[in-house]
Amino acid sequence: MILVMGGTTEGRKAAVELEEEGFPVVATATTSYGEELLKANFSGEILCGVLDKEDLYEAGLRLGIKLLVDATHPFALTATQNAWEACAGLQIPYLRLERDYGDVENSSCCKAVIKVESMEEAAREAGKFPGKIFLAVGSSSMEEFIRTIGVERIAVRILPTSYSLQLCDELNLAPQQVAAVQGPFSKEFNKEMFVHFNVSTLVTKESGPTGGLPQKFAAAEELGLNVILVKRPSYTPMEKTFFSISSLKEFIRSHWII
Repeated sequence: MILVMGGTTEGRKAAVELEEEGFPVVATATTSYGEELLKANFSGEILCGVLDKEDLYEAGLRLGIKLLVDATHPFALTATQNAWEACAGLQIPYLRLERDYGDVENSSCCKAVIKVESMEEAAREAGKFPGKIFLAVGSSSMEEFIRTIGVERIAVRILPTSYSLQLCDELNLAPQQVAAVQGPFSKEFNKEMFVHFNVSTLVTKESGPTGGLPQKFAAAEELGLNVILVKRPSYTPMEKTFFSISSLKEFIRSHWII
């Protein structure tokens, strides 16, 4: 049995394609919305919710997991750490399906981007610019910017979930400061959002083409926005990493009998 840790587009695709290959697969989804998306094409068991290392370990024992594929978000460091530790306890292999970086370094907009290592650094840099700031960094990171810059200058793009909307309310973000929509978006849609919120600075994560980063860059460049890019975390080299589902499937077919 293979456990695919998801919560991402890549995770859903990996679970579906491994199941189609004939492998027995159990998949995870962090939200009920993600679970519904996965159910559209996946027939195996789905573990829904945020799973810590004990949850993963117990699921591994209960389900007879022999291999774990970590396809969580590039910025989900805690989830990846939990996966490493659960695999060590279960004494099973850990494989990482990493999101493709895309051609970020050769983007014309990228040459003027301020690249930072953390949300804290991004908040400090964003605060140096005048005008409004558009956050495309996920709801869990909003508080850092509001604490550093103040709520009045902030506009955010969040997922249209009850959790994200409740968090906005708790942080005193007014409805006119919030775009609750599911991405990724076209360049034109990004431009419309940036113009609508009258922002001068965009803060986004190094999410790659899957996360719509090229379209955000293109829209920001045309509007002359300041851009702050939070670089994706560096993972230690203990894991076997794949940048495509096809290479992951080939490796599994060649090395493991599940």
